[in-house]
Amino acid sequence: MKKKLTVKQKKFADEYIKTGNATESYKKAGYSTNMSEKAINGEAIKTLANPRVKDYIDKRMKQIDEAKI
Repeated sequence: MKKKLTVKQKKFADEYIKTGNATESYKKAGYSTNMSEKAINGEAIKTLANPRVKDYIDKRMKQIDEAKI
């Protein structure tokens, strides 16, 4: 059984699709930002590399591209 995205992961992915900025998307998704900007960026990159998050982003981007055609 495939696990679903958490609420924060989905919000992160949706923000990333809109902005293309992982760090800002991480902040807007409600993850803890009580750390340095460098640490936030590192966590954002880890979240972006998460297979479930990446799969969701890829599927949504494909849907968006198909809708433009």
